[in-house]
Amino acid sequence: YPSVMLQYILVDTCGWLKFGETTPTSLAFKQWVKNYVLLNLYGFSFNGDDLWSHRCGLLHMFSSDSRDFASGKARGIALSFESKGLPGLIKLLEEKDSERRTVAMDAEKFTNAVVAASTTFLLELSSSIAIDKDIQERMKKLEQFILLH
Repeated sequence: YPSVMLQYILVDTCGWLKFGETTPTSLAFKQWVKNYVLLNLYGFSFNGDDLWSHRCGLLHMFSSDSRDFASGKARGIALSFESKGLPGLIKLLEEKDSERRTVAMDAEKFTNAVVAASTTFLLELSSSIAIDKDIQERMKKLEQFILLH
C-alpha cells in the first residue's frame, strides 16, 4: 500500500502544480488523473472519482473505504500487487460483489501509468514554466518545502 499512497501524493502534487491553490484538491486530482493518468491505463474500469475515493481512504484512514465509497459516489478499488493475481482478484470480486461496487486494480500498472503521466506532465511543465508566473511561484514553494524537509 505505501507505494500506491506515494503515487497518490505524486498525483496531488502534479495537480497542484497544474491547477494551483484556488482549485480544490479533489478537482485538481480528478482533472489531472483524467488528463494524464487514464490515458496510460487501458482495460481498467475505474475513473477519477474511484481513484479519489481510494486515495482518501488510504491516505486518511489507511483503508480502501472512504466517505465517497460509503455514500455510493465512487466504487471501491481492490489492489493486486502481482499481475498474475489480477484475474483471480477479478473473479473473486465478481463472485462476492454482485453490485460491482468494487473494481480491481493492478498496482504495478497503476504505478507505471502515473510515472508515464508525470513524465509527460513534467515535460509540458518545463516548456511553460518560463512564461507562467503562477507555475514559477508554485515551483518555488515546492522547492522551499523540499529544502526545509
